[in-house]
Amino acid sequence: MIEKYRPKEEKEIRHNREKYHPDKSGVPEADKEAKMWCGRMTAMMKENKDYLMKVGPAGVVMRKIYTKMRNVYGIVFEQELKEFYDKYNLIDKPDVSKMRLVQEKEQLMSLYQSILADVITEAKLK
Repeated sequence: MIEKYRPKEEKEIRHNREKYHPDKSGVPEADKEAKMWCGRMTAMMKENKDYLMKVGPAGVVMRKIYTKMRNVYGIVFEQELKEFYDKYNLIDKPDVSKMRLVQEKEQLMSLYQSILADVITEAKLK
């Protein structure tokens, strides 16, 4: 028989354990400002979802942005990754998303936002 009742204290302990449990990937979290920026980019994509679906799903849109950052603006994500590992002294070299690398530098966040706005504008014109 499955027990449905759980005392309130047990639920709170369980909740706190999940909430405050550190990320096991070993990748340091972005600062508060970078997280807020990421939330704004997500909101921007959701607001324009109908237009962006002409380009593809969110992953395709992001890939297009990263490609433009590399090909047009010369951003070398391998170098950004190396600098990230050095900055945080990450010897085990965990996987780090490109979005997390972008969040590390204000210049990259600005460039990403600008390209996303361009992609949305182009998609609206299609």
